[in-house]
Amino acid sequence: MLIGGVPGGSARSAPGRQVVNAASVTYQSVSSIGALPILGAEASLARADGPAQGTGPVRVANTSASRPLTATGASMVYDAKDGYVVLFGGYTVNGYSNATWIFENGVWTQLFPKTSPSARYFASMAYDARDGYVVLYGGDNPSVQVYGDTWMFSNGNWTQLHPKNPPSPRYMASMSYDVADGYVVLFGGGSGTGTGFSGTWKFEGGSWTQLTPTHSPSWRYDASMTYDSADSYVLLFGGYGSSGYMGGTWTFSKGNWTQLVPTLSPSAREGAGIANDPKDGFVVLYGGRGAAGYSSGTWTFSGGNWTQLHPVPSPSARADAGMTYNAKDGNVMLYGGDGSSGIMYTGGTWRFIGTAWSRL
Repeated sequence: MLIGGVPGGSARSAPGRQVVNAASVTYQSVSSIGALPILGAEASLARADGPAQGTGPVRVANTSASRPLTATGASMVYDAKDGYVVLFGGYTVNGYSNATWIFENGVWTQLFPKTSPSARYFASMAYDARDGYVVLYGGDNPSVQVYGDTWMFSNGNWTQLHPKNPPSPRYMASMSYDVADGYVVLFGGGSGTGTGFSGTWKFEGGSWTQLTPTHSPSWRYDASMTYDSADSYVLLFGGYGSSGYMGGTWTFSKGNWTQLVPTLSPSAREGAGIANDPKDGFVVLYGGRGAAGYSSGTWTFSGGNWTQLHPVPSPSARADAGMTYNAKDGNVMLYGGDGSSGIMYTGGTWRFIGTAWSRL
């Protein structure tokens, strides 16, 4: 997560973030948690990523000039019904984006739906297997507005939903589909006004409902969360909260949270990529940002325990990359993110199979 000034306004701030503009990047440590950050210079909400024609999305085939731009805070998930990985939005070298890309058969292709969510980063996104579509919620936009809108993506098109009593506007919230319980789970996030959330919500049948678990993680944002199919629960790790970088491991099942105390764990961090790897029977966690800086560590989680791997080669140290399991290709996929010295990665498409990373 990066922070920057807003033309004509004040900067939002958070501890230990980078200040980003189009020309240079410096590292900034902020003692007050304040509000959550935004990225770089303000970009136009009217930016056109391409034409919209006909009744379906226009596709642009992958060329050297047709691939996702360098991005951090983009949302990525596998769309099981349509059979491809979906990448949306993020902060790019051209500013905030509302571009929609798909990855299929080893190729990136940009879609141009007639309607799309507006440009934003750090929106929450998950595939709703029960309802058969991708769900996107919230995010932050260039005008320093935090969103509270709900969208569905299916067959290459976005449709805005208007459920009653949704969660309050937020970004950097954690979201995953809970296979065992049959609904999408959303936890935490930040408001952009100096507050964080500890509420747990479910999305089911097109409606949001706030849950009231007996125990719950403390408020946090930028935590890593996915469904652990081998252990049949939702897994949450880390994030950033009132005590700074966090390292707790939590599970969610049947409406309740349980904190685990593994013998070995990744260090406290936010923004680590995480994905369930059903083929190999474990959850994969990569990277993140903590007190020591950006990480390039790869960890697996299974049976309540973390194990560190040391694969060579490996993606460069980064945080806030998109990461998901590509079921069609049978591997975990990682794209983008931000790293030290202001680098935002795009060379950037990696896959993880077994215990090894390889660059696509």
